[in-house]
Amino acid sequence: FTRPQEGRSMDEPSDGASTAGAAHQTWERPPDLSALNLYGWSWSSERSVDANLLDLAYLVARNSTCKDGHMGCVLARGVPNGRGGETAAALARDPVNSVAGAAGTVCPPCPPGAPQAAADGAEASPAPPLCPSVVLCATNAPLFGAHRSDCHAEALAVSECARRGIGTAGLSIYVTRTPCGPCYKLLAAAGVARIVAPNERMASADCAASAARLGIEYIWLPDSPQRAAEREALGSANEDYERVRALREERKRLRKERSYGRKSCARTAASEEAAAAQPEGGGGGSGGGVGAAAGEGRGGESGCGAVGV
Repeated sequence: FTRPQEGRSMDEPSDGASTAGAAHQTWERPPDLSALNLYGWSWSSERSVDANLLDLAYLVARNSTCKDGHMGCVLARGVPNGRGGETAAALARDPVNSVAGAAGTVCPPCPPGAPQAAADGAEASPAPPLCPSVVLCATNAPLFGAHRSDCHAEALAVSECARRGIGTAGLSIYVTRTPCGPCYKLLAAAGVARIVAPNERMASADCAASAARLGIEYIWLPDSPQRAAEREALGSANEDYERVRALREERKRLRKERSYGRKSCARTAASEEAAAAQPEGGGGGSGGGVGAAAGEGRGGESGCGAVGV
């Protein structure tokens, strides 16, 4: 799976910065999705396209540090409705399903048995068939305070496509929990054609009825003990344990400060305004700033996906 060499993950401190301060510096903006750890994921020739890419979404979820649950999603191109249960090699041999030259595509290594595109300088067929392609991966992420689930993974993925100028019409999305109502609306408006999740039902009857009217395919793909065990082995073998230890220490500190998972954006702004208004050399009391209520996380994010830290 090809990724840019530059860019930092959401929790990686800049040069010379402490890990404890890194979250404060980075939670105010979306994470760098090009720096997500994919934990050694690769295509399995024995599994369907849908199973392969949902497994990738579970592994991507390990990058999340949100208090209310770790979510992952994958946007993919080249999986027609009704054919996600086939292997990638079978789809790749279908010229009708060719995704050659699709803008914004980040193609992982082709699965065993899939025909390869011609090498540079070699004569290629007019439309060489390629395997289904990953467009991008995303997790849920904070925006108003460290370790909060303010931006759901699906919303962040669609927003990132808009930022990069990547078309979303006809894409499939693989998500570790069925999209909530607002995220479903966003996916439907973006033209996503397929939603694959481990939940039997969509978030509401309205979502299910809308999907049926729009021709959006919803696939219920339950997890299996074998797939879960294989993902856990990949996660353990490819985990950044220094990052895990640093995040655990940070969580302890934030809990002690009673700020873990709470909104910090307005409180930080109020503190900065108070500091700016303070006369030079004045001692002044610490004013409370803007209070943040506990439990701001969205309950729908809890208990979903594989968790890494």
